[in-house]
Amino acid sequence: MARGSKGLFRGHSQDVVVFGDVDWATFSYQTQRIALEMARRGHRVFYVDRTLQQWPRPTHLLQRLPRSGAKIASTPPPEGIRVLTFLWPPPHRYLRPLNRLLVARSFRGLGILDPLVITYCPSSNILDALEVLKPSYTVYINVHNYDEDRVLPDLLDSERVLAAKADLLMADSRYHRERLHRLSGGRPVSLSLAGVDFQAFRPKRRPIPGKPPRRLGYFGGIGAHLDLSLYNDLAKDLEVTFIGSVDPSVRRDLSPSIRLLPPVPNRDLPSFLSSMDALTYFRAPGEFSKGVLPAKFFECMATGLPFLYSGLPEVSVHDRLVHDVKGSPERARAVLRSLSRTETPARVSARIALGRSADWGRRMREFVSQLPQGTGRGRDR
Repeated sequence: MARGSKGLFRGHSQDVVVFGDVDWATFSYQTQRIALEMARRGHRVFYVDRTLQQWPRPTHLLQRLPRSGAKIASTPPPEGIRVLTFLWPPPHRYLRPLNRLLVARSFRGLGILDPLVITYCPSSNILDALEVLKPSYTVYINVHNYDEDRVLPDLLDSERVLAAKADLLMADSRYHRERLHRLSGGRPVSLSLAGVDFQAFRPKRRPIPGKPPRRLGYFGGIGAHLDLSLYNDLAKDLEVTFIGSVDPSVRRDLSPSIRLLPPVPNRDLPSFLSSMDALTYFRAPGEFSKGVLPAKFFECMATGLPFLYSGLPEVSVHDRLVHDVKGSPERARAVLRSLSRTETPARVSARIALGRSADWGRRMREFVSQLPQGTGRGRDR
């Protein structure tokens, strides 16, 4: 890997390999957006579905099946993007000799030449893939606090190696940026924040002044990372709706008063949210929460709707626009009662402006601007 390589994107197409942190056929996150942007600019893109980073549970294996419920209807990959799904074993040190063979075999015959590699995964399997691919330039985007990961400690060791090898280091939050800066021995780390399809999520209606808010919405994964006790309490006298997949481990912990809707594609989500009085994200306390700036945050901002949150330190920088209920149902109810006074037109407009500033078009221009030699559009292969 040649840091600062000058041969990239100089008026010709480039092979790009993206190791995503989600499968292609799920909700559209930053990882798919980058792949789409690279393809739009004329580069040949190989998108690698999420690879195992821990010992799999049965649900992990079921999600790899073609008809899995985890694979919601999403946009098929356009011309220029090839999606690859590799069933590599977990990146445990004792399995590494086997994994090296499997990784090398996976890329055989694909004809990938001097690629730009963008990875969200820091496993030893990815390190072995880099040895096989021999990239011209490597980008590592940190989206997880591996310091606190006790599932597979080997990940932290391989992340240190990746942080030294990568040409460009990025992170999806301030906390993760500082963490990766420290882990890499003081190397510069750029922010790579989540974005939003602003035109899709922009307000469909304005809140009715003075109307008591009763309908609370949440969309995304439904699991132990949520403060379910807080949601259950609010569901006693308010209409709480979840849109997303429920982890079987928490299904019994959900109040029967909570309305459950299945996950929907991003293109359909705004119409569901427009019926809500306020959007929420109440996260359970924990070390992993320190660096979490949810991808859905900017989508919520773009709607203009009031946003109540808890357990997300990264969101606190925007407290003049949102409402921290600090894990308290009493505080949440007090916030809701006061919305007719606190939700000024200026506050609503500022939220919408924050959502507009995070539009994916702008985010992708910011990302590409950090790659060497810009983003040549030609196809001279």
